[in-house]
Amino acid sequence: MSSTIEIGHFCVILALILSISQLFIISLGNLKEWVEWISIGIFITPIVFFLVLMGLLSILFAFIRSDFSLMLVAQHSHSLKPMLYKITGLWGNHEGSMMLWVFFMSLFSLLLFLLRHQYPVKFFSYLLISQSIIVSAFLYYLIFASNPFVRILTPPPDGLGLNPVLQDPALAFHPPMLYLGYVGLCISYSFAVAGMIEGKVDSRWASWVRPWTLVSWIFLTIGISLGSWWAYYELGWGGFWFWDPVENSSLMPWLAATALLHSLNVLLKRNFLKSWTLLLALFAFTFSLIGTFIVRSGIIASVHAFAVDPERGIYLLLIILLLFSFAFVLYIYRFKNFSGNSVFGIFSRESGLIFNNLLLTVSALVIFLGTIWPFIIEVFLGEQISVGPPYFNLSLAPFAFIMGIFLPLGASIKWRRDFVLPSIHRLQFAFYISVATAAIIIFIFKNPSFLLFTGGALSAWIIIGSMTDFWSRFKNINLSSKMSSSITFILTRTEFGKNISHMGVGLLIFGIAAVSTLEKEIIKEVQVGDRFILAGYEITFNGVKRKTRSNYIADVAFLSINGEAGTFTLFPEKRFYSSQEAVTSEVAIKKYISQDVYAVLGDFRKPKDSSENYWVLRIYIKPFISFIWFGSFFVVLGGFISLFIRKRNFSKNVEI
Repeated sequence: MSSTIEIGHFCVILALILSISQLFIISLGNLKEWVEWISIGIFITPIVFFLVLMGLLSILFAFIRSDFSLMLVAQHSHSLKPMLYKITGLWGNHEGSMMLWVFFMSLFSLLLFLLRHQYPVKFFSYLLISQSIIVSAFLYYLIFASNPFVRILTPPPDGLGLNPVLQDPALAFHPPMLYLGYVGLCISYSFAVAGMIEGKVDSRWASWVRPWTLVSWIFLTIGISLGSWWAYYELGWGGFWFWDPVENSSLMPWLAATALLHSLNVLLKRNFLKSWTLLLALFAFTFSLIGTFIVRSGIIASVHAFAVDPERGIYLLLIILLLFSFAFVLYIYRFKNFSGNSVFGIFSRESGLIFNNLLLTVSALVIFLGTIWPFIIEVFLGEQISVGPPYFNLSLAPFAFIMGIFLPLGASIKWRRDFVLPSIHRLQFAFYISVATAAIIIFIFKNPSFLLFTGGALSAWIIIGSMTDFWSRFKNINLSSKMSSSITFILTRTEFGKNISHMGVGLLIFGIAAVSTLEKEIIKEVQVGDRFILAGYEITFNGVKRKTRSNYIADVAFLSINGEAGTFTLFPEKRFYSSQEAVTSEVAIKKYISQDVYAVLGDFRKPKDSSENYWVLRIYIKPFISFIWFGSFFVVLGGFISLFIRKRNFSKNVEI
């Protein structure tokens, strides 16, 4: 048997020892003011990262080589799997995903180490104290409660394989993106802890925290979008969001991180909302940990859950309590240091951002309550209930609507104090376009649903309002400036990234409203040659052919579809994976800008009292669903632009 796994296991154990040592060395160095000890503690960071990397690579190589002596590989891989899915099998399970989680934590600590000269030495040491606590806690959990290095004395001839629905390119990248977002918020948490230990949180502190929070928020957005897209085209139910507990666990930290970003803007510009910003930084990371607990404890039923082991859940719960209690006690102790007032009018950018923060935070809490309520009821009343889409849709729709109304207005009003009428006047064109959009919807659909009517108008209001805000800033730029040719110069002064993200939100709202109200669906039992009509499309079922692939057998249907845009063919599949004895559906989609034609091949049926054979076929027409992915792309693009155009400002006036 290869010794690589043992070496990796030893490296991870050594990383835990060094991480705990780092905590005590830096803490004692600060207490005794021993500068040499602090320096030694700081330089432990890259060593811990290297050791965790060795542990990760040892498991990755085992998956690549199909080393079935490692239990993780035997349970979640197969010799016939394509190489991409052998690699992604590492994080397609509980133990491996926690290994990746710890690796990302050590990676972010390393990035902090590489950028250490941007921060004062003492403050940076406080950052590493917090990071070493987090890394140590999860290394302990990895080794003692979620060990990925367990060997099998008598390896099986082949593995059980990865869940077939997870063998998809989008899902290969979906978990790492989410983990980068989840774990990245630990940096915001550590900055909050360091600021509270030092007793100083100001606009400079906000300039340090913002890029780290923005990076995490970007990765979270990408991860959520990829997961939603994967669910849409892979699972075969035709939806993009189900309000599953694990889906909710990613949305909660995203909302908290969004609120944190807006709060950081207030702190950066006006040196205000210090205590609230600190609290949001703590809650954003805590929500990430709660999501991890939900996924890996099994206390709440979910189609995404990695594990149903309550013992593991207890370990995670203890980590959550440790980290949150430590930070919250520190927060209470230092609260007076960060309480302060700032002068601003009721109608101002500050008020708008505070209102935005409240809406986002309450939305996250509403989702949290709906997610854990079945567990609470089961524990205290012994009853089993489910909280599904009706609760979340009805509870969150008012918040989404209010945020949509105030989004362009809040972005355009001035700091400190503004006047209502001039602000409304600046957005009058956006208002006219939104009214015109509502009128067009009424004209086309005669009696549209409330969701379509409000969603269309709200989308136009947000998009045109964001464009108006950009233009109002752009037109005031002095083009005679010697820097006028610089794109960076223009973007910095127009807050272009924010405008792009807000436009993405508008596209997202329109896509959700349109597909939720205008979708057409048909489920039929068909034979070769059967024809039927759906939403102006003539669909012909031409039969099914069986094809053999490298690791599965597929029944492929042939559908001829004739519509106004022309004739095309769709090939939905029914796949059988012999290694897992699992059957999955592979949907076929014809994409247009205005709609998707979505086909799913169901079960083969042969009634006992009939000589006829049937296939179950499901066809969906999904208007404007692509706008959801377009919107998500623009939200992410806006985040990247904001990160790029502000990065040069973060290192200014920093004490070394």
